[in-house]
Amino acid sequence: MKHLYNCSYGQLVEAIYALGREESARYKTLAHYLLGYFSYAFTRAYIYEKLAIQSDGNILVKKGTFKSLIGENIVDDWSMLIMPSTSRERNVDVEEIAAASEDKSNRILEYFSNFKDVTLTQVFFETLKDEQVEDTLKYRYVAELIRNIELILLFFANIREGGQNGVINSDSFTWDFKIDFSKEGKERIMFMPLIEGASKISFVGDYSVLNFVGNSMYASKMLEEFEKGLIICLDKKYGLYEDDSKSTLQEVFARELKLYSLKEQFENWEKEFGESSLPLPLYWFDFTYNILKRVKRAMNEEFIVSADTEIYFIVYKNYISLF
Repeated sequence: MKHLYNCSYGQLVEAIYALGREESARYKTLAHYLLGYFSYAFTRAYIYEKLAIQSDGNILVKKGTFKSLIGENIVDDWSMLIMPSTSRERNVDVEEIAAASEDKSNRILEYFSNFKDVTLTQVFFETLKDEQVEDTLKYRYVAELIRNIELILLFFANIREGGQNGVINSDSFTWDFKIDFSKEGKERIMFMPLIEGASKISFVGDYSVLNFVGNSMYASKMLEEFEKGLIICLDKKYGLYEDDSKSTLQEVFARELKLYSLKEQFENWEKEFGESSLPLPLYWFDFTYNILKRVKRAMNEEFIVSADTEIYFIVYKNYISLF
């Protein structure tokens, strides 16, 4: 069982799933009690955070707590078997190419799975088109490009400086991009990380398709600076602002961006359902547990076959201590 002692939603699901099947279902009743407890605990944490519940003037659950409870992943490594194999061309023009044998970024879209320490420079890049067309089509292409790169961001959690454990400090970090030429002579936009007082910093993140669920809680805020960085960079090629002051977007582009931007769509989501809303009710633990259990059962895959029963209780103890 990978990362056994780390608290994550996916590991908790797997530990309860395995416990219910130990010793001819001897612990089935306990598994049911655990499902009830964690459904209560997750729901309480989520509602308290969403509604900013206070006691004696103090907020009981701070903003970002529920997302941190999800941990490294929502579904564990068996999920890699769900999707067929696909491939993504490696960007060979980055410094990390020397570590290609160790880097997993050329496989991040290969499976519906989880990968740690993916180098972001090798993920946030796209070849650009020379759009010699009328403005509406040109700006629509740029808006769609921004939407597609924003979507990739939502698949990542725990973005941090390479080799560090903590997440980046949003006060000193900016999403900077640049346009350069690949070895094939094609223009492309690339993420070029900068942090105050440092240079040549490599940033990494943990990838999972289901990270978008946790990230959706504060996606509009998360995407705000990211989208701004993309627009500032792409303006140099496509002329997205009305003038050099960079204060007003071209009217046609602003209209297209409103239609395609994920930031705009999440802002609309928040207006409709409130801030911190989730598209998948992870707080309803027994509900999502049963979804994942049935998917796994349909795949007829074994899991955690060699762990001792005692190890499951370590997982429960670690998680219960968080509430």
